[in-house]
Amino acid sequence: MKKGIFFALFSMVASACLGQNTHFYSLEEAMKHPSDVRFLTLDDKGFTEVPEEIKQFTNISNLSMRGNSISEIPGWLWQLNPYFHSADFSDNQIWSIPKEIGEATYMENLYLSGNQIKKLPSEMKNNWKLKHVYLGDNPLSPKSIIAAFKWHSGMATLDLKGCAISSDWQVKIKEEVKAYDLTFE
Repeated sequence: MKKGIFFALFSMVASACLGQNTHFYSLEEAMKHPSDVRFLTLDDKGFTEVPEEIKQFTNISNLSMRGNSISEIPGWLWQLNPYFHSADFSDNQIWSIPKEIGEATYMENLYLSGNQIKKLPSEMKNNWKLKHVYLGDNPLSPKSIIAAFKWHSGMATLDLKGCAISSDWQVKIKEEVKAYDLTFE
């Protein structure tokens, strides 16, 4: 395990020192250097699904696909790289999160605001490194929020603005979920 972390850090430092680009803004450019892709930003590009080509980016750590028309996040995405730690799928048409998200145990930042998500998978309890989670403007079930985040102890941000959660459920969520900045409005 330590060897993997060392290699990932070494690769990032080496890429930076050698002047290699690790942040890509188009799928076409990223496909030319799949092993170099650490950051991939495909915002507002008109995607209706997560491209299968992303499977080739086994060193990816940050993916942003906000503002597209994606309705589903495939389970394989969360299994690409154990050090995958930031995903932004805000402002899409996503209606559910696959249970495989629980396998992304190094995930720290998750942006899913402005979708159609009604329920969170209980497997999210395995994402123990989550620090910042943005779920605002989704029709979320309060029970699934508690089931997904009840066991987290070090979460900094849980944003639930615009989720239409009753005041009674807000109290229950505050009692069960430990987050430094838990916002409903």
